[in-house]
Amino acid sequence: MQRGSLEGEEMNKKQNEQTKGGAEERILKAALKLFSAQGYEGTTTREIVQEAGSSLSMLNLHYGSKEKLYDKVLERVFEVFYFSKLPFYMEILDARKEHPEDRELNRELLRRYIDMIADTVLDPKNREVVLILNREFLNQAQDLRKIEPMLMLFMNMELLLQSCAGCRKSTAWTREFSFQLVLSMFSHVNYPGVAEFLSMDKGEDSGQTRALVKEYHNLSVDAVLLKYAEKSDNFS
Repeated sequence: MQRGSLEGEEMNKKQNEQTKGGAEERILKAALKLFSAQGYEGTTTREIVQEAGSSLSMLNLHYGSKEKLYDKVLERVFEVFYFSKLPFYMEILDARKEHPEDRELNRELLRRYIDMIADTVLDPKNREVVLILNREFLNQAQDLRKIEPMLMLFMNMELLLQSCAGCRKSTAWTREFSFQLVLSMFSHVNYPGVAEFLSMDKGEDSGQTRALVKEYHNLSVDAVLLKYAEKSDNFS
């Protein structure tokens, strides 16, 4: 076989590999878009491959089924909110273990934690990821083990609230307030029409909106700690 033929075959092989890899990512991005807008049940595999400019055979080749494709979409969600944030989560756990009575340190960590969630949730490139996670939070039939890594968002918030208030264990108010703080930040993405009507996203600096969200949540924390921390001065 001539050298030119060998080089041509090698080039075609590389192009085919690139095409397959590109199709895999296009299908995943299309699934992310449609699942976020229509939900799992409301989205068909035909709609996904049409959006991706691909085929059902390519979807089956790379993902096997709609369910397995959705699992891959959730992995993308976990990457944004869990795996990429692990060093910070470990810092929170270390502070809880090594400096549980240092309220100033833990309050600063809590401020950074609120900033981190707000920055991630309100980043436009994460909008589809946030919508999918919101759907999972709202799914009453959901087995929480499927999204267990995401529960760390609430657990870390509560641990920091406990340390800031001087509590060694979970209480009714730390559980409820951690729930409210996290979900109120996520709720911004659920109501784009209201946000636009209120000029939160239209004609205003998105950085200013983000700063106001952070300030509001930190002021809420200060007010709640003022009420409850006084009852925990003995670190009971």
